[in-house]
Amino acid sequence: MAPRTTVNSFWQGLFESQPKIVETINRSGFYDLDASMIKERHIEPRIACKLDFRGHVPKSLSDQNLSVLAIRNGVYRIAKTDPFLDINPSLFTDEDPIEMSEFSVPAHIQVLAGGGYSSESKALDAAHISGMLDWVFGESVELVLRGREYSREFHFSLPRLPERLQTVEYEIGNVQIEVDGGYEGRNGLYLVEVKSVVENNMNLRQLLYPQLHYQNYVVKGKPVHTFILFYESCTGLYHFVPFVLENAETQGIFKFDFSQYRRARIAPSVDEQIDYWEEIKSLPAVPGFADTKVPFPQADEFAKILDSFRLLGDSEPITLYDLFTKYDLTPRQHDYYWNVLRWLRLAERRSEGLVLTDYGRNLNRLADKALLFELAEKIFSESVPNSLLGGRDPGSRDWKPYSLAQNTQERRIQSIRAWIRFFERNLSQR
Repeated sequence: MAPRTTVNSFWQGLFESQPKIVETINRSGFYDLDASMIKERHIEPRIACKLDFRGHVPKSLSDQNLSVLAIRNGVYRIAKTDPFLDINPSLFTDEDPIEMSEFSVPAHIQVLAGGGYSSESKALDAAHISGMLDWVFGESVELVLRGREYSREFHFSLPRLPERLQTVEYEIGNVQIEVDGGYEGRNGLYLVEVKSVVENNMNLRQLLYPQLHYQNYVVKGKPVHTFILFYESCTGLYHFVPFVLENAETQGIFKFDFSQYRRARIAPSVDEQIDYWEEIKSLPAVPGFADTKVPFPQADEFAKILDSFRLLGDSEPITLYDLFTKYDLTPRQHDYYWNVLRWLRLAERRSEGLVLTDYGRNLNRLADKALLFELAEKIFSESVPNSLLGGRDPGSRDWKPYSLAQNTQERRIQSIRAWIRFFERNLSQR
């Protein structure tokens, strides 16, 4: 069996062995790469070309301002364009002055009662039956589509980098598209792309392709609107932002309209109104649970740790790439986040792939609030996190199991401080 090729080595090797690719791009504006050419180098096209975030783009592409977008089934256009949409995560924090609206699931619906949904589809279903989507869209709607299909033909353009004075044309056809939820009312069709973690950018392909397909071929006489929804299962908060496209065929102006940002949540159950954070703040240091044979945590975003844990529970066994590809993380950071799951004894690697431990499977049955409380108890009973939680600098005895240099300790401290902010935000009753 041929050795597996990494994304970085694939693109570097491709450009080195095929200089005609960059020559064609510089001359004609783009080069169309066939999937068969990718497979020859022992890597699957879905891995080599699925660049959902800027952090996924290999250096050999980013250094030349190159992007990759699917244009047909098994064909990818390489061009000097920027297909990423910027997002400011600070817009979605509790400190944002945007007013939050609250909705309730009908009393006779027990499956979706209380909020804190661990799956994106459940979060969308609750938003629908509670009337939240009617409020966001401005009219009564019904669920009409969900899932994957292949697109019809459509066209758009993107400015050519770096000057942006010319455009690169994209003629799309028979490309797989996916919609998390599509809702239709008398006045429009509304497409929703759900993300369980807020990133600072995303590839416009996930929003633009379904938008153009449905507005050109499916819906007549009414507009199609697309929204990005960031759903926080821990807090139960929904963040809706409309996606706007102007002059798609000639200038390629695509953006989020943050002026129309809306925030809402499903009313929490009685159990979720308990202030768990007060109990966590008084925890004594009782180390011994964490696996000190695993590197001390160096992953700042606990929302991604929680989300990847849930994903692993739904998809085990799974590869490291498939577990973390949905996030804006580099391959090196995949190891950082995977090691946190190991450090907490939630997951392990077996011959068939990454799986949950028995302890992890037991925790995966808990609702998010109860899961967070259980994890917080384990984390903040460990010496270093407990010291930082109490406002103290960890001492040499606290660090002894890890043998870290002083400058490395400082970087790890920043990760734990980020965790403290996350748990306080999600376990406090406000």
